Amino acid sequence: MKYLFLFILALIFCGAMAMVHVSKEMTVLANVEMRKNAELISFESSYSNAAVEVDGIRFETVVPNQTLSIPENRPDVQTTWLFGVRVTNNTSLPKRISKCSFTPEFIGLNGNIIFVGSQCGFSRPPESNFPLVPSGESLTLFWEGRFYWSKNMLLLGVDSKLNVALLTFGIFSPGTYHIRLTYYNDATNFWYYDQEKQEIMEIREVLKGQFSTPWVEINLVAP
Repeated sequence: MKYLFLFILALIFCGAMAMVHVSKEMTVLANVEMRKNAELISFESSYSNAAVEVDGIRFETVVPNQTLSIPENRPDVQTTWLFGVRVTNNTSLPKRISKCSFTPEFIGLNGNIIFVGSQCGFSRPPESNFPLVPSGESLTLFWEGRFYWSKNMLLLGVDSKLNVALLTFGIFSPGTYHIRLTYYNDATNFWYYDQEKQEIMEIREVLKGQFSTPWVEINLVAP
């Protein structure tokens, strides 16, 4: 009887230890699953929210046409496409933005799109590249892109108002991509060429900093 009692007690103890072990494993698995879900929610929210606020100024990625038919593979055919940034000044003072300090960035299913060329292809950007956003108002800056074929490669060229090619992206193909714009400016004063006065002028108190607007999905479809 004594040994039977000890045997039953050992079974109960082993069962309790097994339950504790299983409970710990379940807790670890639950924590891993919760972390995965949190990462997924964070990843998805970065795509659902197309705006970011920096020092009281809100920047929103603007893509009027998120589904675009690519041009035929012919040298004389192009497809124009607009994208931009809506700037909302929620501060009590007017703010000046440097349009040249925005760089479009694209990412696809197979990794980053290759960036070729340089931004602001002119030596002195015009005053229009430093728009002033009044307090409590919004301003949308647009870039015009051209999808075109070159040597059987689908590229995107981004032009300025002066019709100077600033940026070239490639290589694209039908599929899903994402776009954002990154602002990088480490100076508050710039020099620009005043066409009316025909002299170089200084512009001051331009927004300084570095940030990126969240990604926005675009879809390229075959013609």
